[in-house]
Amino acid sequence: MKRQQRDTDFESRKHAVAGHRDRFARFQVRSQPGGRDSNLYEANLYRTVNDMRRALLCPVVWVSPNGGLQIMRAAVPLAEMMSCDEYSELIDAWDYMPGENGCPFEPKACDWGWFEGRKVALDYSTPAWEEDDTDEDLLARNRARG
Repeated sequence: MKRQQRDTDFESRKHAVAGHRDRFARFQVRSQPGGRDSNLYEANLYRTVNDMRRALLCPVVWVSPNGGLQIMRAAVPLAEMMSCDEYSELIDAWDYMPGENGCPFEPKACDWGWFEGRKVALDYSTPAWEEDDTDEDLLARNRARG
């Protein structure tokens, strides 16, 4: 079973593929530098945040060294955009601290889903588009982490 959906940058393809024992994986193929940056940013963020914040993020299973391919656990997408109050609660749960890159997600329904009974962000790379890092900086950070 395979489902494909176009992302807003038209260079990203998101797929949900049937996996072992009815588990599904979601992978993103991004060919443009900004998309690769997003994959690297999401993988790094998921790996480095505390458990409380990680619970708000869809788990990243693997990302390629150049960020062109990322595999995440699949979540059931939200059917409609969340309310301002729901989004505000998630922002409060993220507990933004001054000096951080900013809030990594947006309230769009396509950016959120249900995973293991909790609402999780599927796309949490907003700060990747705002950073001044070059592709080389992100690649070097990804290589350094092993």
